[in-house]
Parts: sequence; C-alpha cells; structure tokens
Amino acid sequence: MHLTAKKEGAYVVQRNGCGHCTEVVLIAFDFSEASQKPLHHALAIARHYGAKFYLAHVVSGIGYTIAGTGSLEFSREKTRRTAQQLEQELLQSGALAGLRHEFIILEGNIWDNWNFSSGKSRWTWWS
Repeated sequence: MHLTAKKEGAYVVQRNGCGHCTEVVLIAFDFSEASQKPLHHALAIARHYGAKFYLAHVVSGIGYTIAGTGSLEFSREKTRRTAQQLEQELLQSGALAGLRHEFIILEGNIWDNWNFSSGKSRWTWWS
C-alpha cells in the first residue's frame, strides 16, 4: 500500500500495483469555510472508489496549555460537538450516504499524531 496526494488536499491509500484500487481517503479538516470545498472533493473521491472516508482534526494543545487546562478541555468538547454536528449535516444532506466513514479528533502536535514516515502513529503510510 502507498499514500498518494490527490487534488484539493485529500490523501488516498492504494494497494501496490493497483492504481485504481483506492481503499482509504483521508482529509485533514479545520472546520473553516475554506475547508468545505476540499471536504466535498474528498467525499466524491471516496464515493467514486468505494473507499472508507476519514476526516481528521488535531486540536493543538500549545496555546490552550498556556491558557490553562480548563480552556483545553473546553476546546476538546467544542471540537467534538462541532464534528458531531458536521457529521449529522453530511448524513442529512446525503453526502455520507452509503459511505463507510470515521471522524477522528486527536490532541497535541499535529506531527506527533500524524507522523507519516515513522509508523509510530495510529496510521501507517508508505510513500
């Protein structure tokens, strides 16, 4: 399997030797207006290939740690609720209909969570 960058910021995982056998589509999402277009492109790619769709967001703890643990907990909870609301909106609109999907919210430094080269994250990618 290997990781391939696609247009509009989505990534796909493909089986070796099978350029059209996309298994996973992953998009890093920040809940901004600007991230809506890449989201819908990623959903279309996942639907086209019958791939599992992953939406990932990392809550950076640096600023919140300085502000205090209460602010980090507040941000964590707000992000979780926002992700649930987005998922419900996408389900109601039919954008997620029939798609295997998972929304992933992680905390900390993005590169600690999404280290594509070390294999130490929850994800394993080959380039």
